[in-house]
Amino acid sequence: MMNNPTDEIEVSSSSKNIISATRSYSIRVTQQLNLFSDNPFWSSTLSVSEQILSTRLFLVLISISLLTVIGYASLTIRTYDVTLNKFSLSDFERLGVLYRSTIKAPCTQVSIPFNKVLNLSSQFHPVCSSPFIRRKWISSLFLFNATSHNILDYRTFAFAQFRSLRLLCHLSRRAVNDACRAFNTTHLIERNAFSRARFNEIASILVANLKRNVLTNEKRTANVVSMMTAQNRLLSALRTNYYIHSVPGSRNYITYNVVYLEKNGTEKSSCDCRLKGNQCTYPAGAFYNWTLPELGKPAKNDPPPEFQIPGLMAGCMPLDSIRQSTLECLYNQSCINAISLQPKISQPKALNTSLSRFSINLTIGSMFDESLFVEFWQHQSSFENYFVACAPRSLSYSYESRFHIGTIITMSLSAFGGLVLVWQLITPALVHIWKRIQWKKLQAHKFTTAQKTDVEIEITKMVPKPIDKG
Repeated sequence: MMNNPTDEIEVSSSSKNIISATRSYSIRVTQQLNLFSDNPFWSSTLSVSEQILSTRLFLVLISISLLTVIGYASLTIRTYDVTLNKFSLSDFERLGVLYRSTIKAPCTQVSIPFNKVLNLSSQFHPVCSSPFIRRKWISSLFLFNATSHNILDYRTFAFAQFRSLRLLCHLSRRAVNDACRAFNTTHLIERNAFSRARFNEIASILVANLKRNVLTNEKRTANVVSMMTAQNRLLSALRTNYYIHSVPGSRNYITYNVVYLEKNGTEKSSCDCRLKGNQCTYPAGAFYNWTLPELGKPAKNDPPPEFQIPGLMAGCMPLDSIRQSTLECLYNQSCINAISLQPKISQPKALNTSLSRFSINLTIGSMFDESLFVEFWQHQSSFENYFVACAPRSLSYSYESRFHIGTIITMSLSAFGGLVLVWQLITPALVHIWKRIQWKKLQAHKFTTAQKTDVEIEITKMVPKPIDKG
């Protein structure tokens, strides 16, 4: 079935008429809108045209005011507080990233022992767990006639030096273990739960402080012991720092200071144990031919020893000389076999250089002072255990926000009533004043026009009339 073109034209024309009528009606209603016709203050004072004008101005002003309020409410920063009573560790970490500066989670357990959240351990130099510091090896180095050898001879001080090495290892282990034990009994006290990053940072700082304190204390103790030994002039039973000589035919004794040659020096460059605080040393050898010491003169290295022990130093006191020695010989099996004084017992195996971070040329004193023979410290911190021990019951945080629809609506509705009341009072007055100003201008214009007309009439009267010639 085909549509009739005439019907389509009629429908289109009818729609246009309806739209045109609706638009005309809307324009007419808008032009005649009067919100002040029943106003008790202004209805009797204003004319209808002034009321309509006041309505238009009122709508403009109230729209501008509302837009201003909405803009202000949109830009206003508002702080919102949120509190959660049920949350997980993942929630705590996620919200901690978003609201790092405001998040708070009060701990139920304010004081937490370190051993619940930190596991601290250390690995020592292999020499401190080797046979070289055990009783069997050290006992094999003891000689009842040790003092009958040259003071540069390994046989004189081997027993005492390895006992000193054992002492240093035991001191290191005890100092580290005591520090760890004290560390584990210390408590971490904080009212609010730490973030994971903050917890790891605190754990690292605590471990660093522990290492620094234990090293400082033990180094100070070793220095004090060495200084007291030197200042009190304690005599070594091995005659390595002082040598007592009896005067024949009397009960008198003369004490001589032991003097060592400077390392790589000459007889003129010598070191006196008393004057240098027992810090004199000289490379040690093994199996010297006995030479009677010259009292008050440096110990001779001539004739040379059968075997020069690499890294080992002879000195005034066994403890001081072993501190200035290295472990170079103990990394070489041939050297170990050469210095063994009891060939019948099994020899310890040489140390493995791959098992230590220390250089074989580093002195034993440096290893003790700088790290207490510790190869590495290992600490494992568990943030999960810390969070469980802390056991926070609530989680609160705050954030700032703009363009909050609730705030915008609330402020707009709150301001709307006041704005309507104010502009209803002010707008007609503004229109009335404006009309009054316009009326005065109009009157002044009329008065000026009237004066000009009167002047023109007078001027016209004064003009002489033309003479009639007829």
